[in-house]
Order: sequence, then structure tokens, then C-alpha cells
Amino acid sequence: NIFAAKMKKLLIVLIHLFIIVSCTEKPPQRTSFFQVDKIKEKSCKLSELIHDVEYIVLETNDSCLLDGQNKYIVYDSVVYASTNKEILKFNKQGEFIGKLSRFGGGPEDYMAINDFEIIKRNGVTELLVGHQKGISRYSAETCDYLGIIRTEQTPLQFKYLSDETIILSTPGKYSFWICDITGKCRNGFLANDPANLVHYLLQFIEVDNKLLYFLAGTEDG
Repeated sequence: NIFAAKMKKLLIVLIHLFIIVSCTEKPPQRTSFFQVDKIKEKSCKLSELIHDVEYIVLETNDSCLLDGQNKYIVYDSVVYASTNKEILKFNKQGEFIGKLSRFGGGPEDYMAINDFEIIKRNGVTELLVGHQKGISRYSAETCDYLGIIRTEQTPLQFKYLSDETIILSTPGKYSFWICDITGKCRNGFLANDPANLVHYLLQFIEVDNKLLYFLAGTEDG
């Protein structure tokens, strides 16, 4: 369930963290602030991080089966859950209400879902899907195709902050790249060590106006 998945991620993240600092307010266009800080290992009680817990039992049928690699986002009273091939949509009562299913080799498709995010852009709620070709944009309401951000680096995970600043977790030379809405990458951070590189299926997590991400296999540890 959603609660169990969040608990598992938080426990792992607390073992070894890099903090990517960013303000919650959108920065002015063509400006951004990005800083990577390593913090020491520490432990804390989950009650210090989570104050309210709500259980949502998601409907299960042949049209909305979840696999073991799920990410969940609750946005505008809709629960979005990812599988390797689809983004499933449920209402707050856990009832299945629709899905994005564009698995394939066409120009509007993806071969596998690495990550996804829901954002509000130009008055439209968009569902962003990261995959091998870049980040595809779909209407969160109708699942219509809106275009693709062809990133110069493959996004394993990503976080949209503004049209000028999209953070990518990548398997390339650097662990993180910063790109804009056109997909152009301008900066790389934290060199990867190919001999020890491990891809963890974790996500960016927002805590106290900061983005947290579990990271291993870099030259810095």
C-alpha cells in the first residue's frame, strides 16, 4: 500500500543522504539556485518526519494491476501510481478512474517508465513521464500527448522546478544534470564511478524546502 511504500523509502533514504537545496518559490526565469550538500549518517524516528497517516486501499482488477516498483503522487484529490508501463489513476476513495498507457515505439510512446511527476504549467496540469528518450508530456486529465522534452542525458529520475531548472538523475558521467524545458543540459554535478555505480529505484523527496535523494557510487562516496 501507499503507506508501506513511503515508509520503506524513508528508512533507506535516512541511511545515506545527499541534500539538493532548492527554494519552494519558483525562481525568476533564466536564474536558478542549485547546491549539493553531503550530510552525515544519522537516524531519527519516523514520527519526526510524518505527522498524519491516511490509508487508501486501491482498487485491484485486471485493468489496474500494480507491480513491485511503484511511485505514488496525490495531486488534486487524484492518486497516481506508476508501473513499468502505465500510470494508473484512482480517486481518494481508491476507486480506479483511468490510466495513461502509451507503451510502444511510436513518437508519442515510451518503452519503459523511469519516473513521473505531476505539475501545473501555463494553467494546465501535466503528467510528465521520464524514459529513455527524455521526458514526455501528457495532459493529466485526458492523457493526451503534449510533446516531449528530449533531454541530452537519460533521466532515471527527475524533478521539475521551473522551465529553466529540471534536475535529472542520470547514469552518465555525472549523477545529476540540470536542464531546461528544451532538454538542453547546462551543468553536471557529482561524478559517477562506473565501477561502483548502482541505480536505486528511489525518488526525490521534499523535506523542509529541500530535495533529498539517496545516492551511491560516486567519487565522493
